Amino acid sequence: LTPMYHPRCFFIPYVFPQFGNKKKKKPQAAIGARPKTINVCSYGCCRTHDLLAEALHKIQFPNVRVVIYGRTDGLKGQVFDAYKEWGMSHIVKQVRESDYTSFQKSISRCHVMLPLIDPEHNYRYFPNTENTKKKLAGTISQIIGYKIPTVMHAELGKVYGDYMTAPVELYNDKATFIKGLRRILKS
Repeated sequence: LTPMYHPRCFFIPYVFPQFGNKKKKKPQAAIGARPKTINVCSYGCCRTHDLLAEALHKIQFPNVRVVIYGRTDGLKGQVFDAYKEWGMSHIVKQVRESDYTSFQKSISRCHVMLPLIDPEHNYRYFPNTENTKKKLAGTISQIIGYKIPTVMHAELGKVYGDYMTAPVELYNDKATFIKGLRRILKS
């Protein structure tokens, strides 16, 4: 269920298992503690990883690790090639957790979660676009539930912005994505 189906039908699943992490993140300041490595997380399939790879190449922020979640060999082909093209493949790690609890525990350790979807490449997730299927991106629930800072497309922000529980940067194009990611990483 998503807020896009019907005006009176509204539900975002955002209650997830909580873990007693020794290095527990503070809400609203997940990056403020300056961990040794900043985990920038996303899903593998059907995302605009070329945008993230180019942004990280241009920003050159130290101690960033890109964590890509997926059930398939998502690092083969288009996803991995995007990072390789920009010389960033050395910071990419694919995670394939075998069960729900391990998956959620791993997600809870993300310092930044990026939906990496936009109306041009992922129209299914946006209302009022041709052929929309009005899907809820899985990252959205986790961003809200685990209070993870994010950079998301402005159109996605229009749909979910009021429900965000951590810092959010919005973008419309490559330049504003890079600026937003830089701000989130520095915050």
